[in-house]
Formats: sequence, C-alpha cells, structure tokens
Amino acid sequence: MHRASSNQLKTKRAITDLYNDVLKPVDSMLYRRGNNDVRVIVDCQPPNLLVNTDQLRLKQIILNLGRNSQKFVTQGFIRLSARVVEGFVQLSVEDSGPGIPLSKREQLFEKFQSSLDSLSQGTGIGLYLCKQLTELLGGQIWLDANYQSGIENCPGTRFVIDLNARAEREENDDDLELPALERNADSCSLPPKLNVLLVDDDTMVRKLFSRAVKRVAPGWTVSEASNGETALKLTLQERRQYDIMFMDQYMASVEKQLLGTETVRELRAAGFADCIICGCSANDLRDQFFEAGADSFLIKPFPCKEEELREELKKILSSRSCR
Repeated sequence: MHRASSNQLKTKRAITDLYNDVLKPVDSMLYRRGNNDVRVIVDCQPPNLLVNTDQLRLKQIILNLGRNSQKFVTQGFIRLSARVVEGFVQLSVEDSGPGIPLSKREQLFEKFQSSLDSLSQGTGIGLYLCKQLTELLGGQIWLDANYQSGIENCPGTRFVIDLNARAEREENDDDLELPALERNADSCSLPPKLNVLLVDDDTMVRKLFSRAVKRVAPGWTVSEASNGETALKLTLQERRQYDIMFMDQYMASVEKQLLGTETVRELRAAGFADCIICGCSANDLRDQFFEAGADSFLIKPFPCKEEELREELKKILSSRSCR
C-alpha cells in the first residue's frame, strides 16, 4: 500500500489475452477457495480480446474485486467481464451480494474506511489498492450506482475498470514470424483430430505454439490456460476432454500458483488418466515430471520448424506405450 501511494510501483506492459491471462486464472482461484453454491461466470467479448497492459497488476485488481465479492455473496453469481466499449477496453466485476450502503459510497476508495457491510467485514484497503493499481495502468475504476443483480433481495455490486487502452488486433502468422512450412505426405502420420491443452503463463508462447501446431496438424484443436488452477477447473469441474496436455512448470501470478508438477499430480490423483501429459520447462525437470505422473517431457523453447515439431509430437504420442 505504501509503494502504491508513493508511486514506487512499476509496470511491465505486454500483449495480454484478457480471457486466458486474466479472467480465467482469477475464475479458477475463486473456484478453488470459494462457495460452490455461488457461480463464477466469465464473459469476454470477443473471446480473443488482447490489450497492451501489465498482466500481473490487472490480474491483481480483478482478483481483489473478486475476493471482495466472494466475502459477501451467499447466493447467485460473481461475473468477471471484459469487452470493448467505444473502441476502448472495459472490465467489470459484478455480483449478487447485499450491495454497498449509500452511506459508504462517498469514501469507497479511500485508504482507510469503516466496513462496507452490516456484518463489519473488511477495512476497504483492497479497494484503495485497486484504485491505485488501476491509475498506475492509466485507467479509472468506478462503482456502477445503477446496477441491479436481478436476484430478489440481492441488489448486488458492480465495479467497472476503464483501461483507456484500445484492443490490440489478433496476430496473424506473419506477425509471429513462424518459419515457412511446406506440406508433404508425412503430415498424414499424425492423427487427423486431437484436442490439445497448452498450460503456460506466457501469452506469446501460447500463440506461437498454437499456430505452429495448427500448421503441422490443421485438424487439431489447441486450447489455452495460463495456470495450473485453470487446467484443473477445465478438466475436473467442466469435464473437458484432452488428448494431450502440455504443462509448463513455473507460472507467475499475483499469488503463489501451482507448479506444473503439482498440477500433474492433482490431475492423476483425481483419476485424469486418459490424457497424455507432457511436462515443459527451460530446465531439465524430466525426473520431477515423470514422478508426478507425466508421460513425456519437452525442453523449451518449443520447436517451430515443421519437421522438428512433427517428430516431437510423434514421440509424445508414443510416449505412454514406451514407458
């Protein structure tokens, strides 16, 4: 809080995928620590909405707001949203909680304040930090005074973050400078259709890898997750099926995240047995991933040349039968 108020915090801006890098990770963290009777809804329009911002700071803001909602909501929902409004990116966190009393709204974002609810929960420091961090990113945060959740006796609360940043266009293959790929008969040696999940906290790594795989195996579906918690939610709660999962080891966030090996161990312990899991790291963590239950291991960076990538995918597909 001291660093924020004295302008000592720095930003590290990069192209950020709001759905995969911000909203879904916060969704998964709220899910793991929350009340299963309260739905967490993620709404990002368009789904591939990109913005140049500090991913960790923005995630910190949304997580703080989501955790505030989680303290007060006993029924209904928490909704995390991102959209483009008049050309600029806007995010919001809304819920079906008891709402904020009118008497508390004037000092809502002050450094210290009395509790925001009748149960005297919290001091308001989180909202002060959200305001400081939002302004650090060049945006504004405000309370939607006219919001109604639509649930009886639950007026709810909606915080809106105007980033004052325009949406970035989705990169194409030329922007990502992938090597030219030539088609040949050997491309038929890979299965025509597979579902793949890449778990990595680096937006550009995911985009590059996805495009490289689509060129080698155009019938494959490549999905993304930026942390292990999201991978667990996709597979164990939403019951999505994947044929191959690529799992990075270290994923940065605003709080401690699951390591790749920890995520693999949880997946296997929960009975997620059919998917081939390939551990990934710039360090040689082959033994650690195998001990956790992975089938294969790949040293990063991922190969982008057609032949190298195809051969690596073949090895991964055959890894289970070889072990």
